[in-house]
Amino acid sequence: MTMIVLTTLPMNSRPAAARHDTTAQQDTAARQDTNGGTPIRRAPASSVQIRPPLQALRTKGRAAAALRHRIAATKGKVRGTTWHGRASGLRISGNRAMRRISRAGLGWQATGRCTDQNRPYCTSLHSIRYGTLMKTIDLKRRSGCRIVITGGTETGHAHGVYSHGNGYKVDIRHNECIDSYITRKFRFYRTRGDGAALYRNKENDIYAREPDHWDLLLH
Repeated sequence: MTMIVLTTLPMNSRPAAARHDTTAQQDTAARQDTNGGTPIRRAPASSVQIRPPLQALRTKGRAAAALRHRIAATKGKVRGTTWHGRASGLRISGNRAMRRISRAGLGWQATGRCTDQNRPYCTSLHSIRYGTLMKTIDLKRRSGCRIVITGGTETGHAHGVYSHGNGYKVDIRHNECIDSYITRKFRFYRTRGDGAALYRNKENDIYAREPDHWDLLLH
């Protein structure tokens, strides 16, 4: 007689191969695209590049562009001033002033070929304000024109607070270049009582066009 023994296996007792197939199917299902069922190819973790947010990229780009703009603005261009405005009220000697204009390439002319401050036919720069002198030098550098000083602090000019004698004014000789620059660059202000046309810049400096020279009031 042959005896048959039936044995009931536990529910979770599946062969290893079956468990492996089930796990593989579950992993494949988890990787299925929900729209079309196309498997998603996942790159290895080491090859994934983390990019910053778009806003961070834009901010960094704007900062770099601003830096390039600042660098470009300083190349090949004349600066607004060549001196510190805090020193504008200082008075300097005639010799020092003459050395300054000579190094800057400005010319100087006097009817009497002298620099005596007490003689009206001389052209003196003694006790001129540092700001007045440096703004005159800046005018040459900005315009690229020839500048010849024909009047300074010598006696013979009109008196007043903002006068030649107090170091606020210089006279420069006419030439086609500087005439064109002043009338084109600065705004016409009004006509002075003696008929001189006045031009004014953004710093409220006044350029008076007299018959034989420009009379500059430089604050």
